[in-house]
Amino acid sequence: MPDDEALIPSEIFRQARVALDEADSIVMVVDGRTELAAPDMELARMLLRSGKPIFLAVNKMDTAAMESQAENFRQLGFKQVFAISAEHNSGVGDLLDAVYDSLPEEETQAGDLDEVDEDGEEKPKPRKLRSHGEFNATETKIAIIGRPNVGKSTLLNELTGTKRAIVSPIAERRADAVDEAVERNGHSFRFVDTAGIRRKGKTTMMAEKLSGDYGA
Repeated sequence: MPDDEALIPSEIFRQARVALDEADSIVMVVDGRTELAAPDMELARMLLRSGKPIFLAVNKMDTAAMESQAENFRQLGFKQVFAISAEHNSGVGDLLDAVYDSLPEEETQAGDLDEVDEDGEEKPKPRKLRSHGEFNATETKIAIIGRPNVGKSTLLNELTGTKRAIVSPIAERRADAVDEAVERNGHSFRFVDTAGIRRKGKTTMMAEKLSGDYGA
């Protein structure tokens, strides 16, 4: 929602722009069961202008019969379209393979060459990608913990010198953690801004409400 002047949407868009600028590859996800809307078109145009490898994941294609519907989304202009079902892990492997192939090769460092080919020349080790949550052993991880809306996100931004966390006067609704790494004097620190701690009673009430709303 780039033109929305409301604080939260504008901050979300700013964070998305940072992610786009830092990304090597981009995956746009759409709901394959709904019609395309103007925001989908606008987002697609912005992503295609980035010049980076772009992939379209048409999600919720839960059966083989539905996969053909993904072709309808080629009108967004993406060359690489993947029908996937995140819930059933269908088509995700093909998407990941395509994303992996698009990533830039890492520079070979000293000590990374230990295999020898038929001509007696050393071969570089295969690239290894770290999954989310796997950090360097040299990192010191620091959690920022407290009740909602006490200023944890502001503290994270001050400690890291970034605007990684969205800060607003609106009471926090976030349920996940945000982390950012900082290097000082050759050492790496990872600050983790955790979701606000709530009283057990409120958490139970919220769970019961969600259960009733969604029939879970």
